Amino acid sequence: MSWARIFDDLEVCPLRAYFSAMGKTGYLSYSRGGMEFQRSVIEGVKETVRDWARRVYADPGTRGLRTKSLGIKLCAKLGEIVICGRPDVVALFDHPVALVVEVVQTSNPKSALKRSLIRLNFYSQGIHELFGFPISLSLLTPSEALWVIAEKDLLSEKLNALESALDYGKAIEMAKRKRREETCANCIYRRECKMSLV
Repeated sequence: MSWARIFDDLEVCPLRAYFSAMGKTGYLSYSRGGMEFQRSVIEGVKETVRDWARRVYADPGTRGLRTKSLGIKLCAKLGEIVICGRPDVVALFDHPVALVVEVVQTSNPKSALKRSLIRLNFYSQGIHELFGFPISLSLLTPSEALWVIAEKDLLSEKLNALESALDYGKAIEMAKRKRREETCANCIYRRECKMSLV
């Protein structure tokens, strides 16, 4: 089983996705300040939409900072891979429409969107299948909020790439085509990845 965030890793580097899928732990931990930022935004969004929404699900804070919320977990079997994810906030309205909100720490909205679009697409499809509502997506960064229109089928192409990335040899070949030194320099797996040493 892999978490939906693996799609973000795949956008950065296929080897990063490989290490993530294999359960490797990087040496840079999720910062306490980042967790506080994420929790405060989730709580703020939850409070803002509570009066208008029929139901609000918010990530309960599995990284150590509980938000005292009821989250929603989505899982899907895609080919041979089981992918699960937990959107930061899902609000269901009577219109009917569902709002899916993700909070990221990357201050560059364009970069944040590029990395998170496939995961957002996964969440939107899962919520739509679960409740049958049209979906509105929002990506919140420290600098601004983005509203996103999800494309219907971004997943199948990325799933094929992910299946390839789960083979170490193929992941190396894919990474060679995509490699950028600044990506390797900031990767949490750089100490054990031979591509970062090239």
